[in-house]
Amino acid sequence: MDLTVMSFNLRFWNKKDEYDWPRRLPGVVAAVQASQPAVIGTQECLHEMLLDLLNGLPGYTFIGEGREGGEKGEYSAILYRTDLLKLRYQGQFWLSDHPEIPSSNSWMADWPRICTWGWFQPIGEVGPEFLVYNTHLDNGSQKAREKGVRMIWDVMARRRELSGLPGLLMGDLNAEPHNPVVGFLRGAAELEGEIATLNDLYQLNGGEEAVGPTYHDGPGFCSGDSEEARRPRLIDYIFATTDVTSLSVEVDRRRFGDLDPSDHYPVVGRVRLPD
Repeated sequence: MDLTVMSFNLRFWNKKDEYDWPRRLPGVVAAVQASQPAVIGTQECLHEMLLDLLNGLPGYTFIGEGREGGEKGEYSAILYRTDLLKLRYQGQFWLSDHPEIPSSNSWMADWPRICTWGWFQPIGEVGPEFLVYNTHLDNGSQKAREKGVRMIWDVMARRRELSGLPGLLMGDLNAEPHNPVVGFLRGAAELEGEIATLNDLYQLNGGEEAVGPTYHDGPGFCSGDSEEARRPRLIDYIFATTDVTSLSVEVDRRRFGDLDPSDHYPVVGRVRLPD
């Protein structure tokens, strides 16, 4: 089964932006419609933004909750096409010492951080079931990024051992390719004595050097005053278990109505799931 997936940090609804959410929404919808992904991992999306998205994208629904619990705070929601996929199970955990407690925060993180996951089954095909994980790691604390990604990998590895299913991990990692967080997921660096075994779609399709930045400080966004906050960088990724074949990956830098739909470009991957 071939599958198109997207990781898209939508930028939260910042009323200080010249290009705030209502102006950007048509471009976000157009970007999704252009790729027709079966699954989208979103970051920074607020509840009212999700409702707008569902209104503009009939045929999609979502799983997940806000990082402060329920409908409060930013989501790391997973949207999926109901004509292609059936949801079997879903869940969410907080990247903290108390992963079951909403809004819990550890390791000097600037914000509560979460990982949302879904177990999907194709509709109308004798195709493989598969798992999707979506996250947004902390922007301020390297310790929180490392602890968070270790927790996500531990959950992925345990569930894969029990189910044998292929899996995808996508999200805004707030980490560039040289960061130990990315090296860990690629199986090139240890964190606390452990090494993950995932494939980075960038590495399977020419390397990150050919990709360029996924975050940008384009016009219309109030990104802060520091030079670091404004610096373009590659921080959005799609990873897959080793039994998933990568067909392609691209960073979609199209503008819609002369506006960037977000201060992150959507990352679109095409993969083949094992029989």
